Amino acid sequence: MSMAGVQVVSVEQALGVVGVGLAQLRTHAGSVLADGRSYLVGSLAAGFGNRGSDIDIHLFRSTGGYAPPYLMFVGDVPVDLEHFPDQAVGDLLAQVTDLPVAATPFGPVALTNPLSETDERRLIRWLTALPLDPESGPVLPPQASADGFAVLLRAVVDRLVTMVALAELAEEVAAEGAPYLWARAGRLVLEVTCTGRGSAVTGEKWLPARLDACGVPVDTARRMLSVTSGEEFAAATGSLGLPAIRGVELTTVRPDPAAREVSVGRQRFLLTRHERVYPEWVAAAGATAAVRDDIGAAPLLSGLRTGQIVLDVSTDALRDALCR
Repeated sequence: MSMAGVQVVSVEQALGVVGVGLAQLRTHAGSVLADGRSYLVGSLAAGFGNRGSDIDIHLFRSTGGYAPPYLMFVGDVPVDLEHFPDQAVGDLLAQVTDLPVAATPFGPVALTNPLSETDERRLIRWLTALPLDPESGPVLPPQASADGFAVLLRAVVDRLVTMVALAELAEEVAAEGAPYLWARAGRLVLEVTCTGRGSAVTGEKWLPARLDACGVPVDTARRMLSVTSGEEFAAATGSLGLPAIRGVELTTVRPDPAAREVSVGRQRFLLTRHERVYPEWVAAAGATAAVRDDIGAAPLLSGLRTGQIVLDVSTDALRDALCR
């Protein structure tokens, strides 16, 4: 995997972006940083921070459990410090190590995605973490970093496939939001490209800097960001040498587990996670293409939009597509 998107910076360089020195940080933090292995994480550690960035510190210790982040300041610069038990690293490694992967034009993609959103955010931060003390070493060993990128790439591919499926359904019924969904899909192609080239950072605002670091030509980025239809999306991805992405064929639907049926008198309603009530609702489950053919694209899209059903990437279908 090309690591063109990795920004190599030192702790002093990263902290210098916000006008703080390492010695200054240690002085303000006092004995807190002596309680374990401390790492700078987040956008500054990844090399994409700016003068308005916070300083994010993750501290690992052999005793004690997880402690939520708490806020301190170095001058007017916010510092968020979060404590983790050493075991947290092992727990994450157990999820991402030695998973089956497929070689793709984007890079190695894990054939399963075991991470919760919380663990995904932690993995991103630990991949680019900078030790405050060089003797602490990296949070993740090199092979684990490669495994982690394969899982991160799978997570972004999942989001891309899901967005394409929504765009396809919206375009089929000529929904007003279809061009927006295709534009979002184009953006996700760029996210996938950056992740495949070794760029891991949270926050969409860093995409331009990631594209630059990864060597993605400006014209390519503009074309992907300006797609407004399935035809334009296919042409843009094809020009990058990427295979066709057919989201409807790679996804399934199921009732949203957060929605529940409620009774008012003798009448039944569906109460969604958004606290909206529907006297009639979509309760379909199965392959998205089959459900669309059964009930129609419009009811299917409406059910997804209103939170009656949810869209998932089919691991089996995606595995077949990636391993062709």
